[in-house]
Formats: sequence, C-alpha cells, structure tokens
Amino acid sequence: MVVFLDSDTILECAALRAIAAEFHDPTVGAVSGHVDVLNAATNFLTSAQAVWYFGAFRVFRRYHGVLPMCAVMAAFFFFSSVYPAIWPFWGIANFGWSEAMVGLSLAIFGVVMAGFQGGLAGPAVKLFGEHRVVTIGLISATIAALGYGMAGSLSVVVILMFIHGPEGLVHPMLTALMSRRVPEDAQGELQGGISAITNLAMLAGTVFFAQIFGYFMSQNAPFQSPNVAYYVAGAGLALTLGLYLALVGHQGGKA
Repeated sequence: MVVFLDSDTILECAALRAIAAEFHDPTVGAVSGHVDVLNAATNFLTSAQAVWYFGAFRVFRRYHGVLPMCAVMAAFFFFSSVYPAIWPFWGIANFGWSEAMVGLSLAIFGVVMAGFQGGLAGPAVKLFGEHRVVTIGLISATIAALGYGMAGSLSVVVILMFIHGPEGLVHPMLTALMSRRVPEDAQGELQGGISAITNLAMLAGTVFFAQIFGYFMSQNAPFQSPNVAYYVAGAGLALTLGLYLALVGHQGGKA
C-alpha cells in the first residue's frame, strides 16, 4: 500500500489501519481520507482558511447529487469562457470589425442574455422544469459555439446570439438544483464553493482559449483559423451536456 499526503499533514493514530481495512474489498483501488484544518480555532486567519478551503467542498461531498453538478458547472464555465477570451479578437480577425462593432456585438449579446435570464427563467422553469432547462441551455450553448465557428456574416452571428440565449439559464438552474439538496444552514458554504469553482474554471478557460486562438493565428500553426477555439469549445460543451445527462440528468428533478 502506498500513501500520499502533504508535508504539513498529520495522520491520526488509527488512520492507516482504517485505510488498509478498505482494501479487503478486491474492487477497491484507492481510498481517500477525511481532511480537516488542525489549527482552525487558533485565530481569525486559520478559521477563515478552514471555512474557505474545506467548508464548501465538504458540502459538495456530504449531500447527494451536489458533487456531480459541481463537475458539470465547472466544465460549463471552463468551455463557455471562450467568449471573454477571444470574442473581440475573433470578430476583428474574421469580419474586420471596428471597435464600435465589437462594442455593438457585445451590447446585443448582453441584452439577449439579460432578456433570457430576467424574463424567461421563471416561465421556462414552470413549463419545462429546471432539469430540462439545463439540458436545453447546454444544447443551445453547443450549437452556438459551433455556429460561431462557421458563421460567415454579422447577420448569422446575431441569429446565433438568440439561439445562444438559453445558455444564460444554465448557471442559475444548476445553482437552484444544488441549493435544493443542501439545508439552510449550509447554503452559505455552498454558494461560496460554487463561486470558487466558477471563478477558477473561468480563469483557466480564458487562458486556455486565448492560447488556442493565438496558436492557430500564428505562423507556427499547421493552418491558420480564428475559429478553432469555438470548435474546441463546442466539442467541450457537448461533452458537458453528456456529462450532465450521465451524472445528474436522471436525478435532476428530484430534491
């Protein structure tokens, strides 16, 4: 048996025996222990570290169905971060947009998303339920990302923005589904964890897609195209849809 732990981690006396006992089951390939901050009560900083670092993730593990939805949300934010990463540069490279046109496209995009989130979220939930709204949103996100990669004119881009609109409902619907599985006294930890996951996913995704765009616009690429990042994002969003249906789709409507 091989055990890995950080240099500042202290094992309880019976920890190794408890871990080894799990391997009596021949189907077990690995065992993970429960982790806590040892000096959480020392001062304000250590208490804050315990809440920030472990509190939310404990909520994810403790309540049924929350952790798979967090994985879906992380993947969704990672792949949808293609837009803040490359949108202005893509528009300039693909269509020769001016700064004013870039600003106009972003304004249209924002109005469409605000319209869906502010005006259609409630009616959509009543009509389809949260699970189906998430599914519709991920389908529209996939179609939009691939469509932007194939768009040949501004009019097509505008049409795709309206097709893209239901994507704006994915985040609030997933958050609502997760909140339903967590008691009131753990809602703060849940929301903090969701915020941490989405911010990290967007940060990583923005860097990732900026690198893809830059590479395929460089002389070193096997071919030059401003659209490759959208194809990658579309494929990733399709995988996110599959992940959602496989992990949580069958239980999405259950509390």
